[in-house]
Amino acid sequence: MKLFQVAACLVLLAVCLASPAPPRVARALLQPRSNVRIIDGGDAAPFQFPWQAALLAEHRFFCGGSIIAPTWILTAGHCVDPLTEFHVVVGALTMPKGHEASRQRFKTNRRFLHPRYDVKFLDNDIGMLQLPTSIEFNIFVQAVALPSYSAATVDWTGVEARVSGWGKTTDLADHNSPMLKFTTLKVVANAVCEHVYGNTMIANKLCLSSDDGGHGVCQGDSGGALVVRQGKTMVQIGITSFVSLEGCTVGMPQGFTRVTAFLDFIEETTGIHIED
Repeated sequence: MKLFQVAACLVLLAVCLASPAPPRVARALLQPRSNVRIIDGGDAAPFQFPWQAALLAEHRFFCGGSIIAPTWILTAGHCVDPLTEFHVVVGALTMPKGHEASRQRFKTNRRFLHPRYDVKFLDNDIGMLQLPTSIEFNIFVQAVALPSYSAATVDWTGVEARVSGWGKTTDLADHNSPMLKFTTLKVVANAVCEHVYGNTMIANKLCLSSDDGGHGVCQGDSGGALVVRQGKTMVQIGITSFVSLEGCTVGMPQGFTRVTAFLDFIEETTGIHIED
């Protein structure tokens, strides 16, 4: 996984290959219906990220997501717009094909995009998919915990968070990682991203970076969960959203949708009870 930002012609190229991006900003980490992965990350263990979901269109992987309830997948808005039919795979380490006994696959056309989603600036970049039947939970497949409403005031700056996905491992990669990858990033002040991305970096987003600038998210990692440890529980505080148009490996900070800014939307859409 990594980052990107750029000049006019490269921006145009990125927009053509992925989804529309903000003027100076980043490109969404949406796969142009091919695949990519996390940069300089490690291989995930079978039950390390039991909430990890994969989104496929026409049997091709293009985005990640997270299980938040037996019939609900949380992902980025640009992962569900403008598609209308999805295949969702959970319990998998390998993508797009695999033979894990824990692997479960669903087909759905029930998508929920935030009503104020802005494709140009990737604002309100959040969406959900409702599955027709319940996921069977086990040691390899579980829902991730959502933050409480009281966490809306938490300043995550300085906190280490973990993110996973099947995205690119280098800017030049022409295929996805066959294995689920993960890496650890640190939450930094939004001002760091504002310096790079301008007005695009608003309060409902999180800015993350690596200590050495050498690892992060990349195309194909979109929609995946950014999690922090709270006691013995892993809590999702972000959704992988965008990187700099200069590339995933240039050491630029990365943007994530801040989950606490959308707890009302999640609760009203899914009926999931979120703690105060």
